[in-house]
Amino acid sequence: MNKLKKQLCYLLICLSCIYANADPYHLPDISDPSYTALSLAEEKKLAKIILAELRSQLPITEDIELQSYLRQLGERILAHSNTNNLDFHFLLVKNPAINAFATPGGILAFNDGLFLNSDSESEFGAVVAHEIAHVTQRHMARLQTLNKGSNFISMVSVIGAIIAATYNSELAELTLFGSASLPVERRLSYTRNFEYEADRFGMQLMANAGLDPSGMPDFFAKLQKQESRGLQIEFLRTHPLTIARLSDAQARAAQYRGNFAKQSRQFHYAKARLAALNKITLSEPHQDTHIENYYRALLMIEERRPDQALRYLQKIPTDHHHIAVKLAYAHAYRAMQDWDKAITLLNELNDLHPARAAVLYYLALCLLKDGQQQKALEKINATSTLHNYYPQFYQLGAQVATQLERRDVYHEYLADYYTSEGRISAALQQLELAEKNTTMHQSIRARIAAKRKNLEALREEMFP
Repeated sequence: MNKLKKQLCYLLICLSCIYANADPYHLPDISDPSYTALSLAEEKKLAKIILAELRSQLPITEDIELQSYLRQLGERILAHSNTNNLDFHFLLVKNPAINAFATPGGILAFNDGLFLNSDSESEFGAVVAHEIAHVTQRHMARLQTLNKGSNFISMVSVIGAIIAATYNSELAELTLFGSASLPVERRLSYTRNFEYEADRFGMQLMANAGLDPSGMPDFFAKLQKQESRGLQIEFLRTHPLTIARLSDAQARAAQYRGNFAKQSRQFHYAKARLAALNKITLSEPHQDTHIENYYRALLMIEERRPDQALRYLQKIPTDHHHIAVKLAYAHAYRAMQDWDKAITLLNELNDLHPARAAVLYYLALCLLKDGQQQKALEKINATSTLHNYYPQFYQLGAQVATQLERRDVYHEYLADYYTSEGRISAALQQLELAEKNTTMHQSIRARIAAKRKNLEALREEMFP
């Protein structure tokens, strides 16, 4: 496939689920015809292909703190959903447009612009829940039941143009509606049912997760108001919003009773970090001076003025030292190349927050910079369950292995990184190089052989 064909194909998968006709009240069961159109095993296989292509084609943020926040929020919501054992991935895309999308198999992407235009965690969480509902309700598989003759192989051969949809919704509409076989009236009906169901199930997920359900109609109303002032909101083009739908969301949110959270410090620290890394002014001076000082400290670190950054951080009382603040201290120490202070702080954080991806990554990075390569490799190897969600661990592992002259480890980690980017041929070459090590332990050789077999099968699916 050439790049244009890939882009157009991604669009079909991203947005074709708009046509899905879904029961607004009940989760699908195994007798649902959608399981015949696209089995869960096929959906998982498709997700691997989509994820690799997205990571290779879209500008995905590599900031592990932002990735961690998004994943933690997603997992909080997922804990109350019917996930069908899918392995969900949450991607933050470097794009100022207000938009988000979901694909089969649990791949969800959210633009920077959507995050920065959310005023509360309940607003941002509403979109996350909405997109999760698209997946759990199996909209793509239900679409397949409407198109006779469709099968998994044909879907793989036309893996939808998500990239085009993310950047050009007019192209999305042209591709979708130009290829649709359903009458216009039925397409519009499926669109309405699709969005209503995602709203309703998404709102229930929010309430179960302790998030304020009113965040959903609040966010929709805000976007509609912005569009009425002449601003183009991509989210509203890929998620059509009517007055009736907004009213329905407002009425449903009002029915929920409970102690729901609208805001969280984690959300505001993450939003401040995203703004600082993109050198974007916060929408307004933050009411919380601690978050304002944190934001300014990050700006100073980006400008390579760590001394000034520490002055801002020191204005935040120790009893308000959120993990984001402590990580900012670690960033300042790293910028000053004060590895002792950085490592000491990160070790303390690791004791308090074990298995926290950002802490472990920065700790391994600082150990490497301090010449403690073996300890760095031990930290990286101990986080293997996180690597699939945070591919930067693969890169760091390869760097450490190079310094330790562990060629087999280097080739395996590099192969894993290339795999995460969809560079299958390059990954296979690295695994072949790793297998040339005659002193490799038999268990490691078996693991590498299994990876090579899986990649060869994946290559066949991607390029039949």
